[in-house]
Amino acid sequence: MSRKDWRRPALEPLADDLRRIKITVSYDGSAFHGFQRQDNGESVQESIENALKDMKLAVTVQGSGRTDSGVHA
Repeated sequence: MSRKDWRRPALEPLADDLRRIKITVSYDGSAFHGFQRQDNGESVQESIENALKDMKLAVTVQGSGRTDSGVHA
């Protein structure tokens, strides 16, 4: 359900050599301890960043939603 009174916050300006890329991800969350990086186990965010680092890409993943441990998204 969308909220008509909700407004997306303004994006911070990026340096000329940076860009934003939207990626839609679906996954089986049973092997992860949630989406956000954390100390108590492997997260989806950490796995994505490590895979991109292996491809020599320096990225920071920012999720637009939230899932808890063991949840499938």
